[in-house]
Amino acid sequence: RKAVEWAQAEGRTIEDPHLLISSAISDAEVDRLLEERAQAKRGRDFTRADGIRQELAERGILVEDSKEGTRWKRK
Repeated sequence: RKAVEWAQAEGRTIEDPHLLISSAISDAEVDRLLEERAQAKRGRDFTRADGIRQELAERGILVEDSKEGTRWKRK
């Protein structure tokens, strides 16, 4: 929200403010959340694991699980 206000004050436009939110999460934060998700899955707390996955999705991060492990990428 503050980034949108700043852009407007500077006379700039932002086509999709959601992109600002999604790009605001660092790789380290994604990795931290994925580790927390992995711990939740190991503890069979699938509600928490799904919640973390949803939080990442809302922040523009696509999580892919496979038998080789978990990968992620920005949308």
